[in-house]
Amino acid sequence: MSVIERTGKSCRTVLAVLAVLVSTYFSSSVVFGNDYFALEDNTWELLAIPADPVGLTLSELFGDQLDVAEYGVTWAVFGYDSHNRIYTAPTVSDTLSAGQGFWIIQATGESIQIPLPTSLPQAQTLADIPCIADSDCVKIPLAALSTDVSWNLSSIPLEAPSRPSDFLYVNGQAGFSCSDGCTLQQAIDANQIVGPLWVYDPIAEAYFNGVMPDFIEPGHGFWFGTLEAAANSSPALHVPGASKVCSLFVSPDGDDSNNGRTQFAPLQTMAVAVDLLVAGDTLCLMEGEYPAPLVITDKTGTQSEPITIQPQPGSEGEVRIQDDVGSLITGIEVSNSAHVHIIGLDVQRVLRGIQFNSVTGGSITGNTVTNIEQEGIRVGALSGSSGLAGGPSSDVTIALNTISHTGLRPGQNSEGTTYSDFGEGIYVGTGRYINDDTHDILVDSNIITNTPAESIEIKPYTYNITVSNNIASNAALRYSGAITIAVGPESTRDGNYLVEGNVVYQVQSTEFTIAGIVVGQGNAMIRNNTVWDIDGGRGIRVYTTFVNPDANTITIENNTVWNPDTERSIALHDGEGGFELDEQAIVLTSGNITDDGSAESEPVIIDNFIGPFTGAADNGSGPGSGFTLR
Repeated sequence: MSVIERTGKSCRTVLAVLAVLVSTYFSSSVVFGNDYFALEDNTWELLAIPADPVGLTLSELFGDQLDVAEYGVTWAVFGYDSHNRIYTAPTVSDTLSAGQGFWIIQATGESIQIPLPTSLPQAQTLADIPCIADSDCVKIPLAALSTDVSWNLSSIPLEAPSRPSDFLYVNGQAGFSCSDGCTLQQAIDANQIVGPLWVYDPIAEAYFNGVMPDFIEPGHGFWFGTLEAAANSSPALHVPGASKVCSLFVSPDGDDSNNGRTQFAPLQTMAVAVDLLVAGDTLCLMEGEYPAPLVITDKTGTQSEPITIQPQPGSEGEVRIQDDVGSLITGIEVSNSAHVHIIGLDVQRVLRGIQFNSVTGGSITGNTVTNIEQEGIRVGALSGSSGLAGGPSSDVTIALNTISHTGLRPGQNSEGTTYSDFGEGIYVGTGRYINDDTHDILVDSNIITNTPAESIEIKPYTYNITVSNNIASNAALRYSGAITIAVGPESTRDGNYLVEGNVVYQVQSTEFTIAGIVVGQGNAMIRNNTVWDIDGGRGIRVYTTFVNPDANTITIENNTVWNPDTERSIALHDGEGGFELDEQAIVLTSGNITDDGSAESEPVIIDNFIGPFTGAADNGSGPGSGFTLR
């Protein structure tokens, strides 16, 4: 009796299962490990070789764990002939091709792990074909017949998860729709392909359908359907090459004797991996926890070939860098480097979350930084015990990060300052030493909450700084503001600060008068911000500390400030911030809306807003949306 007979399945039954749909995607964890196939007993698997298996027979691929003499009896492999619409049963001497999916089943009575041969070559990538990414692509040919739907049993011959959103469908006939490449959705709209990829879940014995999966995991085959409009055009999928996604891998379960260049042979220690980084490399951290610190020093990428540190695709939210409660170690520290990107990591229980010291170019994007002893994210010049030890940071983006619960370090420093005063969410520049002219920094679309100091602090001497579209809430401050711009007694240049589109709320004073947004040096534009619920202070405040006559203009326009029961919602020339100065700015105001009409604003009442206007004031479009005028 054959394996097919014993399992009660047939090839025709396998094809018929296309009609079985499930409403949610299930990513099987049993099909493919880091370096092997895990074949469960008596279970159909729709698999692929995550490399180019050309030249390796089924016997060479599977024969060490599955008895070749038992092929067709205790195990079997099936392919699909798209042109003739039939399943095929290769012999053990036949080979598979790159991009080909296949069905496999074994009925030996136990689970079997199939190690991948170390001789598997990388799938060939091409530079001269259309590609949605700025990289070489793998070309996966598709069949398309002139009648009805043509089903292709396909796969991605890459060693890292691939995003269908990065795929291009290309019709090979010049002048036709998608001949220059379409996204999958564009190809669906052009009536070239059927729709979502069909990925098989062996546990549910069903397919996912309805929404395009976020990732196609290595080792997973899938069905891809072309329509009549694609017939006779040599259509293909173009997929960004794996080398352009991850060029170096590290895993808590890795081994530093590996070369680290594939996910099947990851390194274990971040420092060892960092030493190998060169321009154009992407270091992918595989799922797990890593001990802090991650230190990157004297690494030079370029704008076109940066150095990137990120989770392995598919492991987002599952990669954590941490130390322990009371740590005096920085989580991620980049120094004296250029064009370095830190993306999508989770940093916890360290002194500072992520720090860029004297870094030119690069970004800190999409990270989660929480439970931090002092600052969440800091960008500025490298400093030592006696002064600045490096040049300014410049051309850095800090965006889409979530920062919370900073300033947890107890006690005071040698000068009697409470450590929690250093618990800023985002900190740009240097406070201890002068002349850190860090510049051209974008702080955009971050969420900062539960800080015992400024949510965002931009120090004097910095310039060309944009603070936009951030949400800052639940800050408890001794002084200054949730967003603090260049507060200090000295300045040497036009700061050129733009503070725009931010939402600030639920900010509380623990000692002195505070503000939602406060400005101490210029020049600055404060516009289109929404501020409310500032307990113990002003909504927007301008100090009297403007010592540079070439940088003393402040424009405040089109802001909404709702702060009843306070002296002023917008306060101009309001205090010297402890610096005993009385140098006023030239302040221009227009289009502002407040509860009290301060600073020549338009006074409004609660009934003028849609509401709600307490708590997060969320009217369904995010914090602050309740402050939309009727």
